[in-house]
Amino acid sequence: MRLTKALIDNQHISLEAYLHLIVPTVITCILCRQLCAKPITDNHWALRDYAAKQLVTLCNR
Repeated sequence: MRLTKALIDNQHISLEAYLHLIVPTVITCILCRQLCAKPITDNHWALRDYAAKQLVTLCNR
């Protein structure tokens, strides 16, 4: 997700040709049932929130 954020934040890259690769990855991080090996101890909600914010940023770009 950090790489995705770096790509979204880079104004010198046109992402239109890569949206079909980026959007499913971000949506998977938001909607996937199990994102981590230990969901009780790992903060999967932080990853979901971060991915959702990146999707909003991507849509607004």
